[in-house]
Amino acid sequence: MATKPPASDPAQDAPRVTAPQHAAAGLPAVGHSLRIAQRQMGVRRTALTLLRVNQKDGFDCPGCAWPEGD
Repeated sequence: MATKPPASDPAQDAPRVTAPQHAAAGLPAVGHSLRIAQRQMGVRRTALTLLRVNQKDGFDCPGCAWPEGD
């Protein structure tokens, strides 16, 4: 069963800066992203959404460096 995304942004008034606990890239990041998406959207909706990212008939990921087509 899917859950709802967070209703508000995390507290940003007094950010805490520490050394990174682990890398934020590679396969661990992909796995973490998939777990969060599956929890919030479910397996089917996550798969359908990922099939539409950065496609001509889909939508652009604002965090990706994909070039814009003509």
